[in-house]
This record gives sequence, C-alpha cells and structure tokens, in this order.
Amino acid sequence: MTRTRHDLFAKQHLETLLQTLGTVTSSRKLTSETREIGIWFVPHPQTQTLHHHLGILSQMVKQPCIMEPFRNAVQPSDINSCLGKLMDLTAELRRQAKRQSPSGSKLELPGLWVLSPTLSQQTIQGFRADINPDWPTGFYFLAPNLPGSVAVLRP
Repeated sequence: MTRTRHDLFAKQHLETLLQTLGTVTSSRKLTSETREIGIWFVPHPQTQTLHHHLGILSQMVKQPCIMEPFRNAVQPSDINSCLGKLMDLTAELRRQAKRQSPSGSKLELPGLWVLSPTLSQQTIQGFRADINPDWPTGFYFLAPNLPGSVAVLRP
C-alpha cells in the first residue's frame, strides 16, 4: 500500500529506472511465519534494587529484554533471526502504545541478549560487535541502533 504521494512517486521512478536491470515488484506483501521468543522479560517497575545474588544476570535484565539461549555456537543467521524477532516485537509494542496513548508517551523498548556457548571472531567482526569495559569478558554489544548483545557463556 502506498501511503503518500512521495511513496508513489519514488516507487514509480525506481520501477522505471530498474525495470531493464531485473524484475521489479512494487508493494510486495510479506507473509510472516509465527515465531517464538525464547524469553521475554519485563522487570517490575517497583523493583529498584538489584538482586546481587543473580550476579551479571541482574545487570542484563535491568530493562525489558528478549533472551535467546543457544546450545551451540550462534551463527550470523541466528543473530539475524533474533534481531528480526526483536524488530517485530518492537513494532508491536509501538502499535500498542500508539493505540493506548496517541499522545506519544515514553515507551521503553526491549533489548536483545543472545546467549551462546562460544562465538567466532568472524561473527564478532561481521556484526561489528564491540566490548564494553564495564562488562566482563565475553559480552559483545552491537551498534547502538541495533539494541542487541551477545553473551558468550564460555569465553
């Protein structure tokens, strides 16, 4: 569905420019499969104190998050799939918030924790994942606009 005249204009122009180079499909519908999130965690708002007995886990769950545990080393496609789930959930939460409060009240969006026994250097570099000196060895953080992290359980 084309929402604005700009969208229609851009699509028509791109179709015209690209039609001699390949097959162009405008407004292609996606049928999404049902996917499950491993763990969806939302901390209680009244809980301000950290549960130190949980160690680093208490740091990981300060904010709403998805946790996706893996038995074997994650592959780039696994991380992409997890990011897709995160984006789907984020879009759903935004729609809910918009229906409940059209004025645009502050919405706390979830992050992603991928839990993997190991992680290859190639995967770390491929996602440009970075370490944070405030976190222990084995924690890798994706770019700020990709609110995801990988926790390597056996660094």
